[in-house]
Amino acid sequence: MNSFENKVFCVIGLGSHAKNKLIPSIQNINNHKVYSVTRKTTNKIKGIKNFLNIESAFKNLKNEVIYVISTPPNSHYKIIHFLISKKTNIFIEKPIVTKLNHIKKIVNNSSKNNKFLYEIFPYKLSRLYKCFIKDWTLNKNIIKQVNINFLVPSIPKNSFRKSKLISNSILFDMGCYPIGLLVDLGFLIKNPKLKIFYPKKLIKEYMTIKFSENNINISI
Repeated sequence: MNSFENKVFCVIGLGSHAKNKLIPSIQNINNHKVYSVTRKTTNKIKGIKNFLNIESAFKNLKNEVIYVISTPPNSHYKIIHFLISKKTNIFIEKPIVTKLNHIKKIVNNSSKNNKFLYEIFPYKLSRLYKCFIKDWTLNKNIIKQVNINFLVPSIPKNSFRKSKLISNSILFDMGCYPIGLLVDLGFLIKNPKLKIFYPKKLIKEYMTIKFSENNINISI
């Protein structure tokens, strides 16, 4: 955290995750300063200056601020595109975008502007994860099959995850965890077969995803 002391942050999107996780984490940083961006005035946090849109935020804060994007996944690209064009530093909640051509454009533009852009995956900083990657590296030559059972105990109420849009569903928001893990382990996932199964008693918040690629079998 020391490298972020005396930094100014602007959190874009004030859902439950931003309120309960992101902003409290920022407030633990020494000599921090934090702003927010949300169109919903009822979401504003007492003591934190809010802007109604990112254009207004940038006009007042410029590019010396670390922007933290915590909006629904299908809104990420438009926000990132704007902030990269302004040569800003960006943290963004996973998934960074939901379309392949968008990530290609982001990589190309961010390289030109040479600014900090980081997708947030806090679990990768944990001791458990680091030990797991170390063990995998030492033993991967004798591992013949990978089976992942990924369980989400509950889904936050009143969140974008209940949206009817696939780009704002739990498939992108939470399903990216096991997929991201496979990428970290060095698997090249090409032409995956994806099937989504709902339980007999239809509950919109829950679904099972079966994913297979060669010797990889995942049930989410």
